[in-house]
Amino acid sequence: MLGRFALAGPADKQALPLVRSADTDPQRRLWTKIGLGVRGDSIVELSAAEGESFWFAWSSADEPSQQLTVGGCGGDWRFFPGGFWTDRAKCVHLVVRIDGDTSTLPVGLGEPCPGQLPPSTPSQN
Repeated sequence: MLGRFALAGPADKQALPLVRSADTDPQRRLWTKIGLGVRGDSIVELSAAEGESFWFAWSSADEPSQQLTVGGCGGDWRFFPGGFWTDRAKCVHLVVRIDGDTSTLPVGLGEPCPGQLPPSTPSQN
């Protein structure tokens, strides 16, 4: 998005496969790993779209959340490990804000969003 934010991997073309998480909260029983990239000194604010139930964590976030701010560290791209948690396979919408610009990114969690392919491996339930 805007050349300053990226999810690593095929998230724009293909739904992400889900596996059972170690989280004891039933709302976060499924998980998928994906890296997040931030370019330069950009500050990226992430949130779940209003009314949607999914969580995410990247960088040094201790717990999955529905809101997160991740900052770049100057220079070129910097990638952070992390991923998404959910209670079931679904298409979700990640709201991304960078320097006053806002975009909504559809992300298939175990189930494709419109225009996406299914996950490359079957998801667990």
